[in-house]
Amino acid sequence: MFKLFGRKLKPNASLKKALSRVYGLGEPTAKRICLTLGLNPETKVNEFVEFREVQGKIQFFLKKNNINPSAIKKTRYDFVQDLIAKKSYRGMRHKNKYPVRGQRTKTNAKTQKRIGSKHAKI
Repeated sequence: MFKLFGRKLKPNASLKKALSRVYGLGEPTAKRICLTLGLNPETKVNEFVEFREVQGKIQFFLKKNNINPSAIKKTRYDFVQDLIAKKSYRGMRHKNKYPVRGQRTKTNAKTQKRIGSKHAKI
């Protein structure tokens, strides 16, 4: 079992694809991790013989480069709260749970009205 930040990596997925499913790691970051550590990005996760060794290398790389999903989420939350505190247009849209990026609200905002509370919480 290969876990990273509490998320299980799919054993039959390639390493690059599995790493990119972790919050805060996209495909470019996953590819950079593989190239830096000398791992083949197309290797399946279950093909690694030394699970602990590879997992330790990846965790050390992430710690060294300050990549942490909880810190990323907190940064995003703080940014939205800052917009709300400044009373900017986008901040008010977040606060009132309206679409933020210019979508119309007369007819097509049903989804936003249903899940808009996530904008305020993030």
